[in-house]
Amino acid sequence: MAAAIQDAIERTGVLVAEAGTGTGKTFAYLVPALLAGGKVIVSTGTKTLQDQLYDRDLPACAKRSPAAPRRPY
Repeated sequence: MAAAIQDAIERTGVLVAEAGTGTGKTFAYLVPALLAGGKVIVSTGTKTLQDQLYDRDLPACAKRSPAAPRRPY
């Protein structure tokens, strides 16, 4: 999924993807988006997921990648 997302970003294309719970979707789109270096809009279905992205997932990516932004996101 991450490779397909990276390809869509590079082509400035559109990608519709679906995967089950616990498959790593969040990191599959966060890592390519952060490495692309541009602005990214992420739409979440719930406030809980939005909080998870901001409070847990983005900091985890930032900790592991020098290309990832630092707070504030």
